[in-house]
Amino acid sequence: DTPAKILHTILLGVVKYYWGQTIWLLEKGKDFALFQTLLNSILADGLNIPKIQADYMCQYKGGLIGKHFKTLSQIMAFAVEGLVPADVLEAWLILGHLTVLLWHTEIDDVKSYTAELDVCINNFINITCKCSPSILILKPKFHFLLHLPFFIQRFGPVVLFSTERYEAYNAVFRACSIFSNRLTQSRDIAWSFTGIKAHCHWRVVEGFLYRQMDVCQSEGHAPYLGAPGNGGHGGITDQGYQRAG
Repeated sequence: DTPAKILHTILLGVVKYYWGQTIWLLEKGKDFALFQTLLNSILADGLNIPKIQADYMCQYKGGLIGKHFKTLSQIMAFAVEGLVPADVLEAWLILGHLTVLLWHTEIDDVKSYTAELDVCINNFINITCKCSPSILILKPKFHFLLHLPFFIQRFGPVVLFSTERYEAYNAVFRACSIFSNRLTQSRDIAWSFTGIKAHCHWRVVEGFLYRQMDVCQSEGHAPYLGAPGNGGHGGITDQGYQRAG
């Protein structure tokens, strides 16, 4: 009953599989250098990305992450035309369409949307049967695609129930561990999170600051802000505070 996650099912799943197969075909035909040149020549004006890291993606082709595969799913059809078999090119075209369909945060007509998505998924499965039939048996993520329309009808757009974005909070947890003395890490991490919670409580609930930045709501906040580091956490420079009114 757990919905499929698009990061691991799509980007780190089927897109990654086709990326590996395409790279193998390009290197076999000695066209990889030409492919890199074509990839560099693609304009990123129509994409919501700062830059297409073509040289990086070609140099580290075996260690790409989700954002790279999201970019590749949209531009590969333009870079590999004439360099790979027609079935592989068609697979990239369908993958680009599938990626656009899935990265929606709002669906106006769920019935028509899921019908279009179901057709796109079936087309992708069919073209995969032509490109590499054995991968449908070896990789279960192709089967997970068939359940996406049902998950969307039940939970909404896949972007909204994707939990991978919350993994960004791991950086906070890792920072608390790095700045620990490594003797009692659990205690140090707990203290760090306690301080973060206290600061959030002051910042959001009690510690309203006026625009003058030298007037605070309660006289109890002045000693708190005067403690080392507390004012800096809120982007406040060291200065005097006084009660409002």
